[in-house]
Amino acid sequence: MKTKTLTLVFIIFSLHAISQNNNYLKIGMGYGLPAFGQKTPYIKPSIQQMLYPDEVKFDATYFSLGNGVYANVSWGHLINKNVSFELGLGYEYGIKIKRMEIQTNSPDSITDQMFSYQSKMFYICPSLVFKTDFEKINPYARIGMLIGKPSYTENIDITVESYMGQIPENIVTEYNGGIGLGINSALGVDVKLSDKMIFYAECNIIDMTYAPKKSEITTYQINNVDRLQNLPMRDKEIEYVYLYEDVASQTNNQDQPKKELKFKMPYGSVGANIGIKMRF
Repeated sequence: MKTKTLTLVFIIFSLHAISQNNNYLKIGMGYGLPAFGQKTPYIKPSIQQMLYPDEVKFDATYFSLGNGVYANVSWGHLINKNVSFELGLGYEYGIKIKRMEIQTNSPDSITDQMFSYQSKMFYICPSLVFKTDFEKINPYARIGMLIGKPSYTENIDITVESYMGQIPENIVTEYNGGIGLGINSALGVDVKLSDKMIFYAECNIIDMTYAPKKSEITTYQINNVDRLQNLPMRDKEIEYVYLYEDVASQTNNQDQPKKELKFKMPYGSVGANIGIKMRF
């Protein structure tokens, strides 16, 4: 009985909201530049690198996986003339980020490594919007939570050059699983085109981090020959956990994924978003 009563109240509220012309639909797209990011991790030099420090180059690139192109659609409800609630759905396609590492393994051997990262993410964003109530142009501020389902790909192209010639290698690893939580805020302006149509433009800010649950090597080539099938599961797959025990029986078991501690990757961005609001 209680459930039926709540359902009836919700239906009545929804019909009342629609009849009062207090709802709108937003469709937009935008682009975000990397923000709130980090430098790529410092890699401890090997003995050979310490013997030849002048011949080692590290390119520590500042990056955030959140930069890229995104599209979104949102449903909004006017609570009053100055405050509204929005529930947004979106998809972000990241722009490829690259960094380079060159090291001298010996006097006649050089390893050139090019790392690239590319991400994608579906997200939900509930938020509150505070706006003015002018006739034609209305500035507004939006603040809300971002709940994302990200994943990203790491591509490593390696070239080992020695007296025997060049030997290319390629390793592609997919990182996925887990949820990213963050903040999504914006400053924007509404421009009234008609009673039912509004153009909007905003500066959008996302601050979020993401900790993948697992990773898997999907490509492993040496000298253009596929060697993926030769890798045991322990070398191909990793599960990221908060705590694990390095037990010998687990370490020697090649038929189960390796365990490593969780880590976080930045997904922040600052960008512009434009679109149309349709009131109904």
